Amino acid sequence: MENKRLYGMICAIQREMSRQNTALLSGNGITPVQLHVLIALHIAEKRKKELCQRDIERELSMRPSSVSSMLSILEKKGYLRRAYAKDNARTKIVALTELGRQLCLKNKMLMEQCDQILQRALSEEEQNALSCILNKIFNYINDKNPISGEDK
Repeated sequence: MENKRLYGMICAIQREMSRQNTALLSGNGITPVQLHVLIALHIAEKRKKELCQRDIERELSMRPSSVSSMLSILEKKGYLRRAYAKDNARTKIVALTELGRQLCLKNKMLMEQCDQILQRALSEEEQNALSCILNKIFNYINDKNPISGEDK
């Protein structure tokens, strides 16, 4: 089978979509990782859950000092606030501000626009086929270590 560089094509599409998202973020002075934090907070808020700083450290697989610095930056910019938990003075609860919520909604609109671009480029049948193929690849990657060929 001829090597069609499918991975390169997927990466190129992702980079272009990411470039557009980064342009949105740069106007707000935040990075994609910082947006990831805001989105995690937004999802938790919708589920009526509180996230503490430790939850964010686990979510991002980052050191506590790095997360603390990032949260300080986001707090100074007005996207979130931190407060000590009522029942534990060592636990900091992190919550979105209205500005943070607005940025998450703006990002959601961008993601919907990106999805519409994909939908306009493909017929419904092609969309279904692509979805099946991407799910198959995703499941394969999660079931096996494709580089070594070992099962996880």
